[in-house]
Amino acid sequence: MPTAAEAAELIAYARGLDIDDLDGDGERLEARDWLFGDALHSRPLPINYGAIGGYSSPDNPGIYIAVATNDGFLRMIRNTRMGGAQSGEEVWAFMPRSAMPAQKVLRANGTGMTHPYTIDGAPVAFIQDRNQDGSIDASDGDRVYLYVGMRRGGRNYYALDVTDPENPDLMWTIEKGGDFAELGYTFSNPRVGLVNSPNGPLPVVMFAGGYDMNKDARGVVGTDDSEGNAIYVVNAETGELVWKAIQGGGNGGPGVFEHPRLTDSIPSTLAVGDTDGDGFTDRLVVGDTGGNIWRADLQGPDTADWKITLLASLGRHAAGASGIASDRRFFHRPDLVPSKDVTACSTPWSSVRATGPTRSTWTA
Repeated sequence: MPTAAEAAELIAYARGLDIDDLDGDGERLEARDWLFGDALHSRPLPINYGAIGGYSSPDNPGIYIAVATNDGFLRMIRNTRMGGAQSGEEVWAFMPRSAMPAQKVLRANGTGMTHPYTIDGAPVAFIQDRNQDGSIDASDGDRVYLYVGMRRGGRNYYALDVTDPENPDLMWTIEKGGDFAELGYTFSNPRVGLVNSPNGPLPVVMFAGGYDMNKDARGVVGTDDSEGNAIYVVNAETGELVWKAIQGGGNGGPGVFEHPRLTDSIPSTLAVGDTDGDGFTDRLVVGDTGGNIWRADLQGPDTADWKITLLASLGRHAAGASGIASDRRFFHRPDLVPSKDVTACSTPWSSVRATGPTRSTWTA
């Protein structure tokens, strides 16, 4: 068991102190030369807060950049100072508990050690500027929420209220279990939007079930997965489940849709769309690691009417498929392309045509 002193040293290391005197100057309470971990799969996300505090818009708006790094942190970085000078200063960094065990490995940095994944997902933001003045002001009811998954680092999603970009607040955490028993490694970057609900527009976060390490096996045809074979829609403010699609015989109960062929994990980010232009997300399209393409219809305020449909089987489940050559797997988000014929509309929006293994197209 680690001692209190060992734990304190590890916390100091995580905070960036040169606790092991790597530069040999005898000083252990100074910052290490380099404190920024690798943002391997996490794309930096700029957020424009407009004229907040001493910032002005459009000359020098308050722009902050969120990014996750594989030393265990979700970071927020200031773009410029209020006077206009370049900054690049990190204003805060959030380390989830699930990323803390990796600190011992990172500190040891031993020869032959595998570099750990921690929090490697790309953050996304839900931004609500109620009066549409281009600035985020909490007194106007404006809000900014930040969401991020761990990718190969774990099976969790995190939501932070960053309405004040320099004073974040952890809103909720989703972990594998309970309503999210099917959750795999959180490869699927969240998507945000509004869905119709009995109480009006509801902000939601939508993501696929994630990745099952079962699919890491090389040189063999993939098999059915025990996790990640799901699609989730959750309340953006509370993290509570609104609706999910999972594998099953069709009797999932309230807010649960079951499909017997949903047997493969879905690491891909969802393609989302509003097919009728009413402001509500009502269509999701995604591919799974079995080579299947799925469409989810979120029509109307009653989740009992929401469903998923198998659009195409292009991998090992296809008729006549055999061997590794047919073991196609989808890892990337498909594109949804609305189109309109030059003549009168003859095909309803509910018709979706798969034009290839990585792209789906609405036809109208």
